[in-house]
Amino acid sequence: MENAASAVDSNLIQSRTVTSIKRKMQRNGSLLGHSHQNIIAQILSCVVKEAQSAVSFPDPPDHLVLTHPVIFDEWKKSMLRSAAIEAGFREENITLLEEPVSAALAYIKSNPHLKVQGALVYDFGGGTFDVAYVQIDHFGKPLIPITPDGDALCGGDDIDLLIYDNWDKLALQQHRRHLTQNIQEADLAFLSQCRKQKEQLSSAPNERFGVLLPAMDGHGLERCEWRATDGDYNKLIAPIIDTTMTKTESMLETIRQKKLPLDVVLLIGGSSRIPQVRKRLADILGGDSLIKTTGQIDTAVSVGAVYYALQGFSKKEKKAESCFCSFCGKTISTADNFCMYCRTKNIMCL
Repeated sequence: MENAASAVDSNLIQSRTVTSIKRKMQRNGSLLGHSHQNIIAQILSCVVKEAQSAVSFPDPPDHLVLTHPVIFDEWKKSMLRSAAIEAGFREENITLLEEPVSAALAYIKSNPHLKVQGALVYDFGGGTFDVAYVQIDHFGKPLIPITPDGDALCGGDDIDLLIYDNWDKLALQQHRRHLTQNIQEADLAFLSQCRKQKEQLSSAPNERFGVLLPAMDGHGLERCEWRATDGDYNKLIAPIIDTTMTKTESMLETIRQKKLPLDVVLLIGGSSRIPQVRKRLADILGGDSLIKTTGQIDTAVSVGAVYYALQGFSKKEKKAESCFCSFCGKTISTADNFCMYCRTKNIMCL
């Protein structure tokens, strides 16, 4: 009974915890009575308070560089701006920056002895995947000369679900039951265990896991085991990794066709730690000599955002306005080089 109660408590905590908010953003979305915009505003307000406390500044920061995936709808960018204003920032002091650009800056500034003219950024995070080519001009300013690519629904969260589904199959094989009574709804506490198992497998393949299956009608707590060999795990997550590699290979081909410089392939995002990612990239590149990390896979984007602000690029950028793509007619921003819907050149920014 105590274990069952603990599982219920854990599910309650998980259901009240905000995760992968960038991926789950909805126009009219809400959680526990708070809109998604308000949740983002609360997160920003909390970060401001923590930063102010850490450095003992008498006044809170008044400028904000807010990063986002390159594949990000215009309405989502607008929601980020509105949330930042709700958190107390003035609109003219808010800069939105693509995460691959920010990560490339973090790498370049952290390695001043290296001359980097072009970087391919492989950004495989918890909720999304981006691949973008960043070129550095003569003034040291980052540019994106090729249409970026990615998948807003491809990330570590999807690997968690694959592991969860694998456990469900093992429960059927070993105990003739599912993980939960309602197979349409995931057990959030158990899904959290799957996330930790993914993190273990990212650093140490060939693990043996044993878990207690949650109690349900006709079944008490039952033990289930999984010997996760390197081969089995790679096969399990192959559909997710394949998606990222297909897009990356296409980007590399474009770089070669345009004869653009490529000095580094930068891995960022927690999911890029998966050993199979580096191996597959090395296969595509013909070796791993170009593959690098910033040494701060999880914080590279935020470090780059600081460099971006300090270099004053945010003050030089033009004010973004809404316009219509002349090819597909969708609403886009004049600040974007490419339409995020049809991927054609945004001639409105010329």
